[in-house]
Amino acid sequence: MKPDLILVANAADAWLYAHSTRERGLLMLDTLHAPESRLHSHELDTGPIGHERSDSRPGGVMLASRMDAQHKRQLAFARHLAQRIDTALQTHAYGDVVLFAACPFLGKVKNALGPDARKALRDAVPLDLTHFDGDELSRRVNNALRSGVDNAD
Repeated sequence: MKPDLILVANAADAWLYAHSTRERGLLMLDTLHAPESRLHSHELDTGPIGHERSDSRPGGVMLASRMDAQHKRQLAFARHLAQRIDTALQTHAYGDVVLFAACPFLGKVKNALGPDARKALRDAVPLDLTHFDGDELSRRVNNALRSGVDNAD
């Protein structure tokens, strides 16, 4: 059985793990950081607030409401994380994907996932576990996964 990909993230830090149900442990695959995502828009000094396209169809003209620089940085980090997950899945070495992140960043990552990652997405848990590591993180991930299995019955 293939190990699962586990992403533990917030808007500025993320860790990607492999998780085997047999061993119940976490093996760190990658660490990603975007500290500028924590800064406020006025600290980023990126110029005026602009629009983000919300219509990706050819010839689409719909624009989303104005986004500040902090929101744009968080979206860029979410896209980077989603791309990293997509790349890992292309190796065919992993099974399901489980995301752990606080809202609303969890939704940003989910929306950025590619088609293969969306198919492999088993669960998206609205928990910020970035403050934990080692055995405590493994325990919390296993508890969340176990409760997700219990809720599926």
